[in-house]
Amino acid sequence: MHNKVKKNKFGFYELANKPTYKELKEYYTQKYYQTCKGSYKATYTKDELKYIEYNIALKIHALKKFRKIKKNTHILDIGCGEGWLLKYLSKYSNNLIGLDFSDYAIKKNNTQVLKYLIVGDILENLKVLANSEKKFDIIWMDNVLEHLLYPEELMKTLQNLVKNGSFLVIEVPNDFSPLQIFALKNKIIKSKFWIITPDHISYFNPKGLINFCNNFGWKKRLLFSDFPIDLNILNPCANYVNNPKKGKCAHQQRVSSFNFIFENNKINDVLNFYVSLFNVKLGRQIIGIFEYEMP
Repeated sequence: MHNKVKKNKFGFYELANKPTYKELKEYYTQKYYQTCKGSYKATYTKDELKYIEYNIALKIHALKKFRKIKKNTHILDIGCGEGWLLKYLSKYSNNLIGLDFSDYAIKKNNTQVLKYLIVGDILENLKVLANSEKKFDIIWMDNVLEHLLYPEELMKTLQNLVKNGSFLVIEVPNDFSPLQIFALKNKIIKSKFWIITPDHISYFNPKGLINFCNNFGWKKRLLFSDFPIDLNILNPCANYVNNPKKGKCAHQQRVSSFNFIFENNKINDVLNFYVSLFNVKLGRQIIGIFEYEMP
């Protein structure tokens, strides 16, 4: 497998040569969490745990601008990973379901929410839920779509799991961003470092994500970004792409900065700050709130 990508009909990029289903399933069931890939770690500092909680709280605040969460609100967490979201949402709702390929990460970090977890092939389990005529008020996908071989198939299945007025909270990496392209063109970085395989199959941008969601009935309500860790690329003393040893310090800066902003401001002002960052095309992640409108 190589790193060649192509732009699809929605306007975002995807691998030209994708791994097989078997290869991908084996990777996520046996290797991904166990080797602490992506944002997952064996252990977390107190500041990192606060960072995780604050990020979830900010997304819930954004969602609550459009949809209240009650004890009877049905919520589906697709790709629930370590179970942080399920743990946080259990304060709000008694109707939670989490899906993931493996229970390794959730057993390691949040055993108290194992009761909400369904382990196995995510798409197949979504089809089982759809066949049972289960309907969800809120669907959450945090860094999931970029990993899927066929994200369109998942979105089609979701249409059988929602109703008019259901909400989707989605987060994907912001790839081929203006800042990344600027750094590449000006030889500040030497490669398209954001292309990582087999972890990521698709590489989203704001327009591509909106087009993709619209195609399946999801209408944009709000978009914002996360802390712009990628600005470090422009600093020769902090460029973690050219010098991976700088990555840990960049991450610590992101954690400390986000926590400081969150703890010292009203949460609505924090949200407005990250909306503004998104509007000026900064941020390593794209976070979106979408509402389903039945055709």
